[in-house]
Amino acid sequence: MIPALKVLILRAVVVTEGAIPARRVTRGVRMRFRGSLTAAVAIMSLVVVLSLVLLVAHAGAAGNQGATGAPATPGSAAGSILVRDLKGQALDQGKAVLLTNLMVATLRESGAFKDVYARSDLEAILLQMGEKQQIDPTCDTTKCMLEVGNALGADQVLFGDVGRLGSKYLVTLTVFDMHKSAVVNTRNFECGCTEDDFVDRFRGYALEVMGLETMAQREARLEAERRAKEEADRRDRETRAAAEARVKAEQEATARMAAERAAEERRAQDDAAAREQAARAAADAQRKAEELRKTLGMEFVRIPGGEFEMGTIVWNSSNPVHRVRISDFRMAKSEVTQAQWRAVMGSNPSNFQGCDDCPVEKVSWNDVQEFLRKANARTGLSVRLPTEAEWEYAAGGGAAHQKWAGTNNDNELGEYSWYNANAGGKTHPVCQKRPNQFGLFDMSGNVWEWCSDRWADDYSGAGNDNPIGPSTGSARVFRGGSWINRAALDCRVALRVHDDPGLRIDFLGFRLALSQ
Repeated sequence: MIPALKVLILRAVVVTEGAIPARRVTRGVRMRFRGSLTAAVAIMSLVVVLSLVLLVAHAGAAGNQGATGAPATPGSAAGSILVRDLKGQALDQGKAVLLTNLMVATLRESGAFKDVYARSDLEAILLQMGEKQQIDPTCDTTKCMLEVGNALGADQVLFGDVGRLGSKYLVTLTVFDMHKSAVVNTRNFECGCTEDDFVDRFRGYALEVMGLETMAQREARLEAERRAKEEADRRDRETRAAAEARVKAEQEATARMAAERAAEERRAQDDAAAREQAARAAADAQRKAEELRKTLGMEFVRIPGGEFEMGTIVWNSSNPVHRVRISDFRMAKSEVTQAQWRAVMGSNPSNFQGCDDCPVEKVSWNDVQEFLRKANARTGLSVRLPTEAEWEYAAGGGAAHQKWAGTNNDNELGEYSWYNANAGGKTHPVCQKRPNQFGLFDMSGNVWEWCSDRWADDYSGAGNDNPIGPSTGSARVFRGGSWINRAALDCRVALRVHDDPGLRIDFLGFRLALSQ
């Protein structure tokens, strides 16, 4: 019901005793019936009509009373409220207007009320109705509150005081419910703060007394919502990232497995090719060995490649001990005999004649090169002298690197070697003693054996992968000891000896090697 209609009804029903409580009758609206009977009849007719209107309005108000009694919430538009001018010794008129307007703006911004009225709204309505002198817009009695609230059609009235005690602001805010005709909430607030801070906090006081969300609560709620959204977004990002990571990991795993399969296939192909190549090489080496056996009467033993510690600390020339890798090769199982030399060279230079199966001796390194040239020309092969590293590796049994060829026990040396204690001052037929682990005979004793390497005073700077000795120097190396030497030292596989490549002597011979 609009305010003007309410005032009109109040004016009309004042003549009817008990129709409206006396406190709802505005001052100056009482009417005296001193007119004629015609006027009385007319007025009574109007009362009947307006009473019907009042009943309809009252029924509507009763239907809404339960809703206006509930706390207002943001966005619910629960009824209307009149905000009275603030009072107090701490406020001049300007500040009172400022804080009152601030309360009005705050409640309007909250969205909790259908209408929020200020004093200016009340004065404008009363001025339109011509009732400014009958209703005091600044009063605060219950009767006055009802009159003012009814004039605006408000459901609640908010008023208060602001005082100051020392550095503290003291605020009292009160809510008057029009339907209950009573105060429903009063809150006291203290603020030991600056004037600027007080203005900020006052907005929260207005919301709090109305049971609404304070600014701090609103900010906290919005912050919590923001954080919750950020957390949800973060979880969503993490979920997407995890899904993408899973997809990527699956793709990488698929690609890796495909690469591994391809690599395995390549390895299998490479292994097959290597086996085939090795088989061809072995067959070729076997063919060569067979050719040598048929042509020269020589047998070769396959020496599987590997690594070993070359050298010994016993002699300076055999230092430093160092790790060496040797590839597969073949070595003659015995020293070249006098018969084999004669078959190639047509003569026998040996001192100990009359023993075709004894090792040839009194052959220089240079003589051996001529033998190799003729033997290779006859067989079409590439026989050669072993390198110093190959000789030591083969004599010592590979990685085992035994002290003597076949044993580490000097008490057993006589079973493997011809030396000064058992040779009787001469050479002996090959392959009479026990072979070493690779099936090689007489690697220790009988005769010294030429190697292909030039001499170096020690192993400083020596290579580690199939070393071939220094590239300069005239002296050549020979190894293994002989019938003239002491077994304990001179026949050890690590002992190195050298001399001029033209040396010919009856305790120095050789054996052949063949690359795999």
